[in-house]
Amino acid sequence: MTHGPLMPPRHSQYPCVWFVCLLQTDMDNLLAAAQNDANATDQLKADVAKFVADRAASLAAFEADLARISADRAQLVADLTALQNQPPLG
Repeated sequence: MTHGPLMPPRHSQYPCVWFVCLLQTDMDNLLAAAQNDANATDQLKADVAKFVADRAASLAAFEADLARISADRAQLVADLTALQNQPPLG
């Protein structure tokens, strides 16, 4: 099975959804750059920190939603399989 560039194969060793990991890494780098920039104002540093924290919270909620969808799908498969294995009515 081949996968497009936006859909890598699922793998249990991934610590998080691959693009969420990439976004979090980018945000961490953005925060580090702002904090280490000698010319950045305290307001800019605070704004970047708030932006990163807000995006991190959004990404965590997104990952939780994906996990819930995955669990619901697994339950649906189990329910449909059990229903399929029942004897016919009548």
